[in-house]
Amino acid sequence: MRAGGIATYVQESALSLVKNGFRVTVICASDDTRLQSNYTEHGINIIRLSGGDFFLKQIEKKSFFIKKLRFVYRFFSYRFKIKKTIESLSEVSIIEVPEYGAEGLFLFSLNLPMVVRLHCPMLLDRACNQVQRLSLRNFHYYWRGLIEFSIVKKAKYVTSISESLKSFFVDEVGIDTHKIKTIYNGIDTENLWQNNSVEITEETIPTVLFVGSVIPIKGVAELIEAFRLLNAKGTKIKLVLAGKINNKFAEDWQKQIKSERIDDITFLGHLTRKELETLYARATICCFPSWGEGLSFVCMEAMRAGCVVIGSSNGGMTEIIEEAKDGFLCLPLNAVYLAHKIEEVLRLSHTERLNIGENAKKKIFQKFSSTVIAKENIDYYLLTLHSSKED
Repeated sequence: MRAGGIATYVQESALSLVKNGFRVTVICASDDTRLQSNYTEHGINIIRLSGGDFFLKQIEKKSFFIKKLRFVYRFFSYRFKIKKTIESLSEVSIIEVPEYGAEGLFLFSLNLPMVVRLHCPMLLDRACNQVQRLSLRNFHYYWRGLIEFSIVKKAKYVTSISESLKSFFVDEVGIDTHKIKTIYNGIDTENLWQNNSVEITEETIPTVLFVGSVIPIKGVAELIEAFRLLNAKGTKIKLVLAGKINNKFAEDWQKQIKSERIDDITFLGHLTRKELETLYARATICCFPSWGEGLSFVCMEAMRAGCVVIGSSNGGMTEIIEEAKDGFLCLPLNAVYLAHKIEEVLRLSHTERLNIGENAKKKIFQKFSSTVIAKENIDYYLLTLHSSKED
């Protein structure tokens, strides 16, 4: 419930599998780690386990420092609980587990075919696409990242959400390239959102929309600095940031924007998909200047709505966007370049922006539709099952 891209993928994938006649069980942690539940939603059996190795202070308010250590003392017990839960299920044909979080640690002993899906490992340095070096800043979780790598190395069946992420595991972790099958994340295209962006005139102020957690690796600081550069030149835009703001980085930026009395930057916090639909419809530009992404659901979501998107040139967004045809790419960690790119898009005619938005929508429908991706996933699962029986 508290997650982002992986949770979205699991939901979209599970719904598509059910539509294709498969029985699906999703095992995940309960946000309140004291509680456990088992229920059915949209034909999917959902098991939320207690005993998770994280701590949400807004839910559990006591013994803060002890609970903060859960990532250590519950690491093995929670993953063993996942194994025991799967053992309790009947007629399990295949397991899929993300590499992130190393939740497949004890699942090899189940003697069931298991697909490890690469989403984004803990030790990926997004700024340079290399493995992070051990330091005082990451020593407390470095060991978990190494376990993630060991699981991927041990797994026989591996899929990746992008060629970019696959290349990282091949080049930096030493995984055989033939072992990893790239299958993109899919997105629902049955209910397309429509971008109704008005034509830019002297009377209108263009809106630049960012969607995602307001954290450094999403390029938020560079986006705000680009806003300042454009503002200083007399280029007026409104900057709207929609996403989680319950962290010190976001709080500090909100305080700074307020102290500078900048009225054209708005922090909206976490929104529902219905609320985001309204924002996409009104956006002149959707901007996602991340330091690097495995793929990016928000990029696909915005393109599905027919928005003009500026994405990051580092990572999987390069596999979604074709420059100047169905979107634009910017260098990460470079506010000056980003400001120039925003200006470039603002100079386009209304017709040109509509054409790019329409091309973006077609790209998502043809290449990233959950219907198309579901078939690829199913074909891979069946191949995995067949190969496992031969072994």
